[in-house]
Amino acid sequence: MPNFLRTFPLLLSGLLLSASAGAIEFYPRMGEVLQKEGRYLIYPAGKRGNGLYQDQVLLTSNPDEQILKVHEVEGLEDTVVYLYRNRDEALRLKVGSPGESKHRLRRIGEEFYEVLDETTRALKLFRIFRGTIDPLLNRSRTATGLTPSETHAVFYNITASEMVTIAEGDPFRLYTFRLHLLHRERPGFVSLRSLSVQSTRARLDFQWVGPSTITFQLGDGTPQQVDLRDYAPNLFSP
Repeated sequence: MPNFLRTFPLLLSGLLLSASAGAIEFYPRMGEVLQKEGRYLIYPAGKRGNGLYQDQVLLTSNPDEQILKVHEVEGLEDTVVYLYRNRDEALRLKVGSPGESKHRLRRIGEEFYEVLDETTRALKLFRIFRGTIDPLLNRSRTATGLTPSETHAVFYNITASEMVTIAEGDPFRLYTFRLHLLHRERPGFVSLRSLSVQSTRARLDFQWVGPSTITFQLGDGTPQQVDLRDYAPNLFSP
C-alpha cells in the first residue's frame, strides 16, 4: 500500500491548483478530465500518474499507476479500495485512508482481495470483475476464507456467535457460518442458506478436492466434505 501524501505541489500534471486549508480548487486544463466517484475525484482521468482525492485533498498518486475506479468500504470510515492499472497493464486493487495506514491487504489468486482493518479486526472481500471493483458481502464485517479453484471460489462469513453450556464440562463459544459460492466467469455469488455449519473455532479452512467438492475441519477436528453442486447446481451448469 502506498504512503498517503501529506503535501502536494501547486502544479500537478498540468492541473492549475489553488490550495487553502489543505484543500484543492480544481481548474482543469483543456483535454484533461475530472472523474467523480461519490465524494472522491480521480484526476486526470485516463492518465498514468493521476491522483485520487477525497473532499479535494490528495490521498495518493503513483507515477507507475493509473487509477481507474474507487469504492468506499461500507462500515469502515474514510476507507476506500481503488482499482488501478500498473505498468504491465495488469489490473490491481489497493486500500487506503487518510493518515497512517491501519489496514492490511491480501491478494488471493488473480482477482480476489481481503482487507483487514487492524483496529476493529473487520474483514472485507473484493474481486476485480470485468474491469470493476466487485465487493463481496459488502455489509458483513466477517467476510473471509475465500478459496478459489480454477472455475469457482467459496468463502464465508460468521452469522452468529454464542456461549454454550453443557451439563458436564466448561462453557464454550459456538460459531455459525454461512458459506457463499461464485463462478469466476459470472457476476454475483450465491449464499448457501440451506447449508448450516457450526464450529467451536472461528475459522474454516477450505480445500478443493474436485470440481465441485470441498473439505474442511470443524473445531474439534471432525472432517467435513461437501459437494457444493447439491446447494448451487446452477453455478455448475454450462
